[in-house]
Amino acid sequence: MGTCGWASPGWRGIVYARSSGSGALRGPEGLAAYARFPLMNTVSLERNFREPYRLTDFQRFAAAVPESFRFAVPLPAFVTDPFLRDRAGRPQSDNPRFLDTAAAADALSLAVRGLGAKCGPVLLEFAPFSRQMTADSEALQRTVGRLEEFMAALQDRNLSGAVLGAELRTPSMLTPRFVAALGRVGIRLVMGLHPMMPGALRQSRAIRHCEDPMDENPDWRFSGPLIVRWSRSPSLAHAVKVSGDAMPASDPATRAVIASLIVRAQKSRMPAWILAGNRAEGSAPGTLRAVLESAVRQGRDCR
Repeated sequence: MGTCGWASPGWRGIVYARSSGSGALRGPEGLAAYARFPLMNTVSLERNFREPYRLTDFQRFAAAVPESFRFAVPLPAFVTDPFLRDRAGRPQSDNPRFLDTAAAADALSLAVRGLGAKCGPVLLEFAPFSRQMTADSEALQRTVGRLEEFMAALQDRNLSGAVLGAELRTPSMLTPRFVAALGRVGIRLVMGLHPMMPGALRQSRAIRHCEDPMDENPDWRFSGPLIVRWSRSPSLAHAVKVSGDAMPASDPATRAVIASLIVRAQKSRMPAWILAGNRAEGSAPGTLRAVLESAVRQGRDCR
């Protein structure tokens, strides 16, 4: 379990000492303190998506955490975003390196070399696609074909055997065709909880479909790792901002779905990666604690 980034000043007095400076939180010193917090044994290196880290950055991060710690690494947007965007995220022009296998393989290799054994899942966060790419069934089929070709080629170059996960920001892409393509190339579907995407229950059904769409057994098992990234919640948009570990947008239904998947992954003897951001419910540490408590309750009920 871990968070989407680690340098949150609102965690002073919870994860960090109350006297911690903002500058220290952002660097390896803050990461080392984060890794000592009982709930945190992973973190998503969010900045790598828009501002890729260098090899030396990855090496410094790896040196700051215990041997058991693992990093989730989003690949840079220059290979997973069809557009070049301005600082506000608005598309400016087509991205010439979108789905560039060589560039993606280089970025993957850089993270693996820098983090070593502490490199956890590497995430392909596919930014929102254009309307032309998803306009109708034929367009969707072409887009899925392009993605499958790219992911298969990247998997061929994934010599380290790092776990690769695909996360969507285009809801119309969450189809049996795309799920089947992931199965063929051996890439995990990430439950990406974000206002652009369907809720946890629908995405959990897609994850179920990834395993064996023909198997109706309610006691189905995972064949690979579970990856959940709860980065934002629509319910937080109108909530009153609070500090500390309070959660102004508490979402127990979503937490219960995630917890049920954790219990199922445990029964399947598969690892589960649960990542949460402050914009999920207001406090990422509070969200992780509540998800874990729900998983413990559900695990006891299953005995």
